[in-house]
Amino acid sequence: MMRGSSARRLTGPTDLHFDQLPDALVLTGMYGGRLGELEVRLDRIKGTIGGCTYDMSRHPDAVWYRGTRACAGRVSGAELAFPTSLAARSPGERGVLLAIFLGH
Repeated sequence: MMRGSSARRLTGPTDLHFDQLPDALVLTGMYGGRLGELEVRLDRIKGTIGGCTYDMSRHPDAVWYRGTRACAGRVSGAELAFPTSLAARSPGERGVLLAIFLGH
C-alpha cells in the first residue's frame, strides 16, 4: 500500500534489468522512457524509477517504509508497505511489481 497520489501516466520505452544481491534487489534501466536505478533493501528504498525518486527507510520493528517521494518536481512524504506474499515471488516478478507501483 502506498499513501500519496500521482495522476501522471508514463509512456515511453521500458527496458528494466534486475540484480538480486544478497541484501538487496536493484532495478536499473529505462522505465516509461526515463533512466533510473532503484535499490530495495530490508531497511531502505532509495533511487529513481520512472518519474519518481524515493528515499525511504524502515525501522526493524515496522512493517512499512517511511520517507520522501519526489514526482514531477513535487516532493512529499510517503509510506509504503509490501504484502508478505511479495517475498514469495521471484526476483523478476518482484522487480516488475515494484516498477509498476513505484514508477508512476
